[in-house]
Order: sequence, then C-alpha cells, then structure tokens
Amino acid sequence: GYARTAFLSFVEVPQTRPQGVQTAIVTTEKGSLNLRAAAKSGSKVLRTIPQGATVTVLEQSGKWARVSFGSDMGYVKLEFLTLQEQPFVPGPRRLSSDARLYAAPDTTASVSASLRAGEYVLALARSGDWCQAEYDGIRGFVPWACLE
Repeated sequence: GYARTAFLSFVEVPQTRPQGVQTAIVTTEKGSLNLRAAAKSGSKVLRTIPQGATVTVLEQSGKWARVSFGSDMGYVKLEFLTLQEQPFVPGPRRLSSDARLYAAPDTTASVSASLRAGEYVLALARSGDWCQAEYDGIRGFVPWACLE
C-alpha cells in the first residue's frame, strides 16, 4: 500500500559492524599471538598477530575465540585478548525473545506493553542491563538481554 510521507518519521541509522560482532585488542605478555587453523594448541599456525593489534571476534567457545585479522580467519586463546565494549547505537532492534516493556528499568515496575519475539522496538539508550525503548508510540524499558 501507500502512505503519505507526512505521516512517516525517518530515522538515520549509522553504519556500524553487525550486532553481536565484537572487537578485541591482542594483549600478550611478550611477542605476538598465533592465529591457528583450529581451536587446539597444536594446530597449524596460519599467521602471527602483533601485540596491540585489533581483531574482530566472531564467536567464543570455552577458552578459544574465532577471530578475523585482515583477510585471515582463525582461532586464538581468549586469555590473550582484551574484549572491547561495544558502543551503543540508537535505532531499531529486534526482540530475540518475548519481553515486556516496563515503565521503569525494574521488573517490578508496571508493564506498559507485552512484546513478542521477532517484533522491533526503537532503542533509545542503554543503561547496564536495560534498554530505554519505544514501541508503538509507548516509551519504556526492555531488558537488554531480550534484544538481538
């Protein structure tokens, strides 16, 4: 169907890395870090990553992380990475599970709306484990863990 642009509001969403992708700094005590073909200490070394370099963490499992560095992808031990805090970017966020929109950042606060997994909210700000959000014109708070 059609809608008049007078009834629409446009939001500019900054270009960022995908949700869930995190960066880390290589923090070895000395020298460089081995990027390995598999998450095993004895696996083939694909290349070395210098101390202080930034890598993209694609996933974590146990004591290992799958990372990309330049055009290479492989595994490094998590103990040699310092994970970086992801900056909050306001914009639409998809709910990963059913959630409630609370009037205050507290599960004992009154519930303003019940939300279903797969629906979107407009994330306005983050404070710890809570996200201030807007849903269907109603502002409130959603647990951060419920958002993708």
